[in-house]
Amino acid sequence: MSGSKREVRRPVVTTKTTNKLHKWPITSMRALVAALSDQNCTVVNMPAEFTAISAAEQELSAAHSELEACGIGSLADAEKLEAAVNRTIAANETLHKALEAANTAFPKKLNVKHRNRDFTLTWNVGSYQIGWTETQTLHDGRVHQTKVDQGVVDFVNGLTGAYVRADDRFKAAIENEAKQYNINSILLQERLDTALRARSQWEQITERMKLQALREERKQMLLENALEIDGLDCFVDMVDDESEDWAIVTVELSDFSQSMF
Repeated sequence: MSGSKREVRRPVVTTKTTNKLHKWPITSMRALVAALSDQNCTVVNMPAEFTAISAAEQELSAAHSELEACGIGSLADAEKLEAAVNRTIAANETLHKALEAANTAFPKKLNVKHRNRDFTLTWNVGSYQIGWTETQTLHDGRVHQTKVDQGVVDFVNGLTGAYVRADDRFKAAIENEAKQYNINSILLQERLDTALRARSQWEQITERMKLQALREERKQMLLENALEIDGLDCFVDMVDDESEDWAIVTVELSDFSQSMF
């Protein structure tokens, strides 16, 4: 019987590093500022326009609370109600102006501290984005282990959820705030309704315009990238919908085609 030892084959070990990128398409500066605050993020290079939004939000919240507490039992109550209405109108106007200023003050980079980590959000093509690397160890070409910076992933997931929740919260507020007060004064109610509608309508129109601009930027980027490849044909179809305008960019090469939204 042979005493030779059987040679154990060792797998071929290789590594693969992939650059990951997450993008936040920003259509609401109000929601972004709130999301950063909700996630307990500290913006090191906080622009004055962002600070103004936070201050305006706090004043509007205080004005709403004062207005909700008002009664109509006496002349003094009526005077308090009028003062509360005036404060709410002024707070809406201040928030409106702060949002207008912030819409033209997108910093190219946001340096953010979160849970003792430093992160940099970079503005590009209508989005703030952040990148990180993922390293895979492969045995004979099969993934054996994946290493990723979990701190970055947790930050991305947390801020993404916070932005969506803040955006939904403000959209609901815009729809309801003009209906939530039952003021026993036609003149005061009309003045308040006018102020609320002015800012609410502006926010909705601005978000719509920014979303359309974002789609146009993405469409042009896809077209420019595709046209750099020889023999590649591009087609752009516009699909009109009651609520959305979609641009479908179709890229074709010989028998292969792929559509990107």
